[in-house]
Amino acid sequence: MEDPKITTLPAEKTRLFTGIEAIKEELSKIETLTSSPWTTSGNFRWNPGYLGNDPINIHKSKSIGALLSIDAYIRVKHEEYVKSAEMRNLKSYPVFTWLEYTYNQWKHDLDIRIAVISQKDRVDQLTADKKELEQFLDKEDRMSILLDKMGL
Repeated sequence: MEDPKITTLPAEKTRLFTGIEAIKEELSKIETLTSSPWTTSGNFRWNPGYLGNDPINIHKSKSIGALLSIDAYIRVKHEEYVKSAEMRNLKSYPVFTWLEYTYNQWKHDLDIRIAVISQKDRVDQLTADKKELEQFLDKEDRMSILLDKMGL
């Protein structure tokens, strides 16, 4: 009679490696989404002409609500700017900017920051799961993974 540990170990090891790889892949996708370079300084002001109020740094903000409000504000300003030019039948006019950045540049940075905030819990969970799974790797498996990372 065969020892059940010997016959199930390779299958469990395969599941372990598959689980770790799936987590790494998902973390990589999230990293790609959230690591795009910034296109603005991040310093937003509701009233650019009044320097008495402190800017809101959208690159560091932790409030999705504040970031959505900023996006809505700039988007409406941009849309109204375009409508104003269209009402005057202008075929050519300067690109709308807010604090020297276009709406698309602001949107890009806002999208990144919102993704970072909204994915934080998922990243934390995946990282914890990966760490827990890696505890079941034996010394040879850990060495093999390290050598693979090093390209050797």
